[in-house]
Amino acid sequence: MRSQPSPSVLPLGLGILGLGLVLAACAPQIALPQGDSIRIGAPISLTGSQAQSGQMVDEGYQFCQDWVNGQGGVRIGGVWHHLDIVREDDQSRLSMSAAITTRMVSQDGIKLLLGPSNNATTLKDAQIADAHSVPMVEGAGLSEGIFSAGNRWVFGVTAPASRQMQGVIDLALAHWAAPHSVAIVYANDSLSSEMAAQARDYAVSRGLSLTYFDNFAAGSNNPGPQIGAALSTQPDLLLETGQVRDSVQTMQSLRSWTPQTQMIGFSDGPGADGFVASLQKTAENVVGTSQWVAGARTQVSYFLTSADYAAQYQSRFGHPPNAQSAAATASCLALQMAIQQAGSSDPDRVRAALTRLDLNIFFGRIKFDQRGANMAKTVYVLEVEKGKAQVV
Repeated sequence: MRSQPSPSVLPLGLGILGLGLVLAACAPQIALPQGDSIRIGAPISLTGSQAQSGQMVDEGYQFCQDWVNGQGGVRIGGVWHHLDIVREDDQSRLSMSAAITTRMVSQDGIKLLLGPSNNATTLKDAQIADAHSVPMVEGAGLSEGIFSAGNRWVFGVTAPASRQMQGVIDLALAHWAAPHSVAIVYANDSLSSEMAAQARDYAVSRGLSLTYFDNFAAGSNNPGPQIGAALSTQPDLLLETGQVRDSVQTMQSLRSWTPQTQMIGFSDGPGADGFVASLQKTAENVVGTSQWVAGARTQVSYFLTSADYAAQYQSRFGHPPNAQSAAATASCLALQMAIQQAGSSDPDRVRAALTRLDLNIFFGRIKFDQRGANMAKTVYVLEVEKGKAQVV
């Protein structure tokens, strides 16, 4: 088990990863003067209940910073500037994350932000960034509320919650024997509830009848009663939104059942860490979604391919990246490119550049709509086949 970082302020090191550039970026760097570092704030959950995801986000930011600085930094007006991502532990507390973000932008002189490491803190910190006119690029907040609240200064590289389960439903309608009905269970946290409602509306719009829609207590490790009730309605499709531990518990509870459903799909399942390893054969043919998959082929105009990113991340940190760390790296790259295209780290000019950004990287296409949401992003659908989660 990796040791947890100190809960104090942790400015990231500027160590160089021996990484290559892509396409035109492969050319040798021009010797230019070195200017002041560009400071970017990032509250992250490095301790507490959200520390596991926070650690992956932290590593994703560090990978990006080291790569950019290894190429000389960000070029502005004939001068190189290193990125200096200053992150601080919010201890997995909403109030702490909000206090850190407020201090960074109002007292510490930080004019650019990368998002925190979970959806709930992003919802809160987005309001602070917007109130202080500080651009924030984030990869952990999927809630539509982040983008529907009129936050002009917040940009999300992941596809929003409304897109998360659409691919699973489309897959079922395209490849299974004429499904007619769907049952949906969901954890009662805000994001899972939002995803479930969006999945329900989309399924009904595609002609499926809803046979069951109910929640279970998030983190209870006991979705069994709701699963049993859902299966009693004999749906063709069974969908669940929640965290990977909920998905694992659901599949374990199904070992004593013989469900007649054509497909079982999760918002956080086959693509998540530990799902297949925990369930072994029980995971076979289960479907799920992920914002990023190392094996996916994407058009790349900048940075590394997905395969190269995964390999070099593994070499750097001793374990593979996941969708959270990939989203963090993508957020950092989007902000870096916006600074470079703006020719300035001035918040107004960086925000304007973000609204125009159209970038194809290992994480997928990044192009923000008028709300700051990335509707151009692909959400991958995976199915477990012969013990491996494969992109469908």
